[in-house]
Amino acid sequence: SSEGNCLNFPLRADCGDEVYLKTLDEALSRVDVGKVEVVGVSAGFDGHAGDLASLGLTEKGFGEIGKRIASLNKPTFFVLEGGYSGENNGKDIDELLKGFELSQE
Repeated sequence: SSEGNCLNFPLRADCGDEVYLKTLDEALSRVDVGKVEVVGVSAGFDGHAGDLASLGLTEKGFGEIGKRIASLNKPTFFVLEGGYSGENNGKDIDELLKGFELSQE
Protein backbone atom coordinates (compact mmCIF):
# COMPACT_ATOMS: atom_id res chain seq x y z
CA SER A 1 0.00 0.00 0.00
CA SER A 2 1.25 3.47 -0.81
CA GLU A 3 -0.94 5.11 1.83
CA GLY A 4 1.18 7.37 4.01
CA ASN A 5 4.12 7.32 1.58
CA CYS A 6 3.46 10.73 0.05
CA LEU A 7 3.75 14.03 1.89
CA ASN A 8 2.99 17.44 0.42
CA PHE A 9 4.51 20.68 1.66
CA PRO A 10 3.03 23.70 -0.16
CA LEU A 11 5.48 26.57 -0.61
CA ARG A 12 4.81 30.12 -1.71
CA ALA A 13 6.45 31.53 -4.84
CA ASP A 14 9.87 33.05 -4.20
CA CYS A 15 10.05 31.51 -0.72
CA GLY A 16 13.85 31.37 -1.01
CA ASP A 17 16.54 29.02 0.22
CA GLU A 18 15.90 29.47 3.94
CA VAL A 19 12.19 28.56 3.87
CA TYR A 20 12.72 25.78 1.32
CA LEU A 21 15.54 24.17 3.33
CA LYS A 22 13.60 24.44 6.59
CA THR A 23 10.68 22.68 4.89
CA LEU A 24 13.00 20.04 3.43
CA ASP A 25 14.42 19.42 6.92
CA GLU A 26 10.88 18.92 8.24
CA ALA A 27 10.08 16.50 5.41
CA LEU A 28 13.28 14.50 5.93
CA SER A 29 12.61 14.28 9.68
CA ARG A 30 9.46 12.32 8.85
CA VAL A 31 11.31 9.71 6.81
CA ASP A 32 11.81 6.39 8.59
CA VAL A 33 15.35 5.95 7.27
CA GLY A 34 15.52 2.42 8.65
CA LYS A 35 12.88 1.37 6.14
CA VAL A 36 14.57 3.08 3.18
CA GLU A 37 16.70 0.94 0.87
CA VAL A 38 17.41 3.47 -1.87
CA VAL A 39 16.67 7.16 -2.44
CA GLY A 40 15.44 8.33 -5.84
CA VAL A 41 15.63 12.07 -6.44
CA SER A 42 13.57 13.80 -9.10
CA ALA A 43 16.07 16.60 -9.60
CA GLY A 44 14.18 19.56 -11.03
CA PHE A 45 15.73 23.00 -11.25
CA ASP A 46 12.78 25.19 -12.19
CA GLY A 47 12.69 26.34 -8.56
CA HIS A 48 15.70 28.55 -9.30
CA ALA A 49 15.05 32.26 -8.84
CA GLY A 50 13.52 33.58 -12.05
CA ASP A 51 12.72 30.17 -13.54
CA LEU A 52 9.22 28.82 -14.20
CA ALA A 53 8.35 27.62 -10.67
CA SER A 54 10.52 30.35 -9.16
CA LEU A 55 10.78 29.25 -5.57
CA GLY A 56 13.65 31.72 -5.33
CA LEU A 57 16.34 29.07 -4.91
CA THR A 58 20.02 29.81 -5.55
CA GLU A 59 23.01 27.69 -6.54
CA LYS A 60 24.00 27.63 -2.87
CA GLY A 61 20.51 26.39 -1.97
CA PHE A 62 20.82 23.49 -4.40
CA GLY A 63 24.17 22.60 -2.82
CA GLU A 64 22.50 22.51 0.59
CA ILE A 65 19.76 20.27 -0.81
CA GLY A 66 22.48 17.87 -1.99
CA LYS A 67 24.02 17.80 1.50
CA ARG A 68 20.69 17.01 3.11
CA ILE A 69 19.99 14.17 0.69
CA ALA A 70 23.46 12.77 1.39
CA SER A 71 22.76 12.90 5.14
CA LEU A 72 20.27 10.05 4.67
CA ASN A 73 23.32 7.87 4.05
CA LYS A 74 21.53 5.60 1.58
CA PRO A 75 22.28 4.53 -1.99
CA THR A 76 20.95 7.39 -4.11
CA PHE A 77 20.20 8.07 -7.75
CA PHE A 78 19.19 11.32 -9.42
CA VAL A 79 16.88 11.72 -12.43
CA LEU A 80 17.22 15.03 -14.23
CA GLU A 81 13.88 16.82 -14.50
CA GLY A 82 12.91 20.37 -15.45
CA GLY A 83 14.63 23.67 -15.42
CA TYR A 84 13.77 26.09 -18.16
CA SER A 85 16.50 28.68 -17.76
CA GLY A 86 19.43 26.95 -19.39
CA GLU A 87 21.92 29.46 -18.05
CA ASN A 88 21.21 28.37 -14.46
CA ASN A 89 20.73 24.63 -14.94
CA GLY A 90 24.40 23.71 -15.26
CA LYS A 91 25.39 25.65 -12.14
CA ASP A 92 22.47 24.26 -10.14
CA ILE A 93 23.20 20.66 -11.16
CA ASP A 94 26.88 21.13 -10.34
CA GLU A 95 26.11 22.55 -6.89
CA LEU A 96 23.56 19.83 -6.07
CA LEU A 97 26.02 17.08 -6.93
CA LYS A 98 28.97 18.79 -5.23
CA GLY A 99 26.92 19.21 -2.05
CA PHE A 100 25.94 15.54 -2.21
CA GLU A 101 29.44 14.25 -3.00
CA LEU A 102 31.28 16.39 -0.46
CA SER A 103 28.96 15.12 2.26
CA GLN A 104 29.81 11.53 1.31
CA GLU A 105 33.52 11.94 2.08
